[in-house]
Parts: sequence; C-alpha cells; structure tokens
Amino acid sequence: MCRRQPPAAVFMIATEPSTPDCVPLIPSVMSESLRGFVTERLAVAAQEILGLVEKTIADYREEVFRSKREILQLRRQLDERRSESIAAADGPKVSEEIVPWLTGSAQ
Repeated sequence: MCRRQPPAAVFMIATEPSTPDCVPLIPSVMSESLRGFVTERLAVAAQEILGLVEKTIADYREEVFRSKREILQLRRQLDERRSESIAAADGPKVSEEIVPWLTGSAQ
C-alpha cells in the first residue's frame, strides 16, 4: 500500500495504481523544475560540445593549411634539386670547335 505524503525532498514510487491517498511519483512543481534543470544542463552540454567541435575543425583546418604550405615548399625544393641534378648529369659540353684535338679532327 502507498504511504502518505513524504517530506518534500523524498520521492516515492507508487507500487499500486494511483489512489487518492498515494503520493504521485514526482509532484508537478518538482517535475517542471526538474524539466527546466535538465533542459538547461542539456543546452549547456550541447554548447560545450559544439564549441569543442568548432575548435577541432579549426585545428584541422590549420593543420591542413600548414601541410599544404609544406608540400609546396618541398615541391619547390624537389624541382630545384631535379634541375641541379639534370645540369650536373649533362655537365659542360666540350665542343669540337673549342677543343678540336679531343675528337681527332685537328688540321
């Protein structure tokens, strides 16, 4: 059987169907207060989550920007090294006109 009205801070679960002498599970004033509290906490939590998501996205964008800048710098260095190695592989060309005795066509 249900008990009579408990102290305000104590909640009681009815084990029998609602009867006039049973205390409701959560009084309507407390229900509204609890609903307001939960709504407020959920809103604060959602704002905190969105703030963290925005910060994470900003961090990722910054990292992508740095990576792209580094890739461009490395490409430039690679192009310079390729040019240098091609120039070194070709070496200075000795023409027959400058040194005719190398080719055996001396006159």
